[in-house]
Amino acid sequence: MLFKKSSLCTAAVIIALLTVLHFSCSENPAENNKSTEKRLTIVSGNNQSERVGMVLPESLVVKTGDMLGNPARGMLVHFSTGDSAAVVSPGVAVTGHDGIAKCSFRLGAVAGSQHVMATIETDTTIFTETAVEPECSEESTEPFCGWPAGHVLIATTSSSLLSGNGTVILDFDPASGSDPVKIYETTDTLTDISFSSRGELFLATRERLMKLDPDTHQPTFFCALSGGKDVKLDENPGGIMAGITIDGPFAVFCPLRCVKPFFDSNPFTYIDWGNVAVNPRTRDLYFLTGLGHLSYNLWRVAWDGRAIPPLSAATIYKNLITTGGSDATPKGMCFDDGDNLYISFDSSTYTNPFRRIVRVASDGTVDYSFFDLYAHGGNNQDGGRWGDIAYSNGNLYLIDTRNDRLVVISTSGEWLDEFSKTAFSMPLIENESYSIAAVPDEECP
Repeated sequence: MLFKKSSLCTAAVIIALLTVLHFSCSENPAENNKSTEKRLTIVSGNNQSERVGMVLPESLVVKTGDMLGNPARGMLVHFSTGDSAAVVSPGVAVTGHDGIAKCSFRLGAVAGSQHVMATIETDTTIFTETAVEPECSEESTEPFCGWPAGHVLIATTSSSLLSGNGTVILDFDPASGSDPVKIYETTDTLTDISFSSRGELFLATRERLMKLDPDTHQPTFFCALSGGKDVKLDENPGGIMAGITIDGPFAVFCPLRCVKPFFDSNPFTYIDWGNVAVNPRTRDLYFLTGLGHLSYNLWRVAWDGRAIPPLSAATIYKNLITTGGSDATPKGMCFDDGDNLYISFDSSTYTNPFRRIVRVASDGTVDYSFFDLYAHGGNNQDGGRWGDIAYSNGNLYLIDTRNDRLVVISTSGEWLDEFSKTAFSMPLIENESYSIAAVPDEECP
């Protein structure tokens, strides 16, 4: 009997303990469910600043997950704004396996703070962005629409239309193939011409920036440059222009601020000043530094087109190996509408020269054989000598200074057309300075 009584007592104790444990685990089910309740957090895209009516350069990114940090896949995230004329796209996004959802945001028409609300069933978070008015007309978001669409402009120091020493600017319509028209001549040496993202034409010398009027074809002073260095320009969709000298990249602001270097000192060795390009979608700036004529570093500066970036924003994106010619030299860079970068290379050597267009695709893939200009010609004469490159409406434009022609190559690597005219380049002169700019594809009335 004593044994049985002891067994019964032991069993009773075990049952009591199990009962206590059961109630202790389930006495507050609300707290227990909190660990699986979904939350919404901002990943990136908050606190950006842009001009009224513009799409912010960075997407607005959120992440869904539980309190333990596990991402929630397949959640519907609703994006909305109450600001006048502002647009979010898409309005509803589904999270991926990483719990991420994102939208783009076009700022409304009123300067000041603007907001985007991201919502799921169990949580809400709010992005705060800042819309500002343009500081000058050159920063306006309205298309300029002063230059004829589809035209290509060339600045050259060697042309049958140049009456003396200096530089002449030519207006050429590839669609008609008619003779180029001289629209401006100066005794100055223009180091570059480039359109702003708004569509105004900027001219650069070593000492100043100017704008060329499309009606009078007369330049107006924009701002002074310091340092007396050769300058290369490109459009900046976040403002006016960007550029580079051997001292490094810079941003062009309104005249009161004018040119601001990216970095206080130049940490780069052997900057190739003739090559700079800004991605029209991401606004990141790209430039080249030389490691000799067989290798170049392609740098990317993460940039929003507005604020001056820190030095940490500059990273080596790709190392380009220019095998073949012993003096391969980059002559120009440009982006197409699909985030693909094109770099033209020239070489003076007669043995297997590296005269090519190298394509760096949007995914980072480098195609050294995108277009072999020398191989296309079949010999050193027809292989040409090449310089700056420009993009417009699906085509690439560059000038062959050896054969005095402008050539058109598609972004799929097909030779489309050529226009042989001494207005583009004079015979027997191959070392002239020239730059080329294509009229932006604007939405004009």
